[in-house]
Parts: sequence; C-alpha cells; structure tokens
Amino acid sequence: MKQVEKTLVLSFTGDQSVSADGAVRAAWDDTRNRDRAGEVKSQFIPGEAAWFIAQADPSVRITRVAPTSGAVVALGTVNRSQVDSLLLAAADHQGALSWRPSGSVSVTWYGNQGSGLRVDGLSVTAAAGHPCRGDCRYTAQVQSYRLDTPRVPLAKGQ
Repeated sequence: MKQVEKTLVLSFTGDQSVSADGAVRAAWDDTRNRDRAGEVKSQFIPGEAAWFIAQADPSVRITRVAPTSGAVVALGTVNRSQVDSLLLAAADHQGALSWRPSGSVSVTWYGNQGSGLRVDGLSVTAAAGHPCRGDCRYTAQVQSYRLDTPRVPLAKGQ
C-alpha cells in the first residue's frame, strides 16, 4: 500500500476542514466541546482539552495525527448525528453532505418534496420534485481525538 502524507489544518473558527483532494475531513466535536451551561465552546484556555473528529474516505486510512503544539490522543470510533441543509435545483444537480453517512439518510422537505433520493458517499441527488430544499438527517461514523492544548503563559485579559 502506498503511503501518502496529508496536511489538514483544523482552524479554531469552528468550520470543517477538508483536504485538498477531499479524502479527509475534520471538525471540532460539538458533542464533546461544551461548557457548563451546555453551550458549544468556541475558545479553549491553555492546558485545556479540546476534542475533534475526523473521517477519511474508505480508500484512505488515517495512521497518524500530529499537532503543531500540544499532544493528540486517538480515542477510537464514535457515531455523531448530523443535520445538513440540502438544495437541489434540478434533477441532475448534486447536493453534498458534510460527512459520509454510516446508514440511511432521512430528509425533511420544505415546499416541493424531492423523491428518488440517492446518496453516494457525500453526494446526494433526487430524481424528481425540483427545485427542492430540505434537511438531511443521518449518523456519521468518525474517529474521535483529544487535543491536549499546550500550557502557555497568558497575560491578564489575553
């Protein structure tokens, strides 16, 4: 098997990161990164743990995850519920999911009802009912990681 090294930068802005060829995607884990009030955290203090998830196409295997600072611990496979908005303008138009589903995808349609839904990897199409808009609900099987952020001295107010 040919080994290829890919660099993927996971930004603290909260957006999903995808490799240039689309084979690997990663995002902060909104299920685990919660504050005491249950709100999704967008900031982490030095020395605090921050969790993220990653998923690779079936032809790709993630063998190493290395941070520029701190340490990463692989925690294994987890399932995460996902809801993605979908807009299909015509029968040949493809929508995209954020993650590769591990099972079926259900759609709540708003207005026109799409029918003949087909999911192939991240791609979604509907055979009829265009234009149509809906929310796709599914479960994605992803790899879970914990980033132990480095302890850096901060001045008051930083």
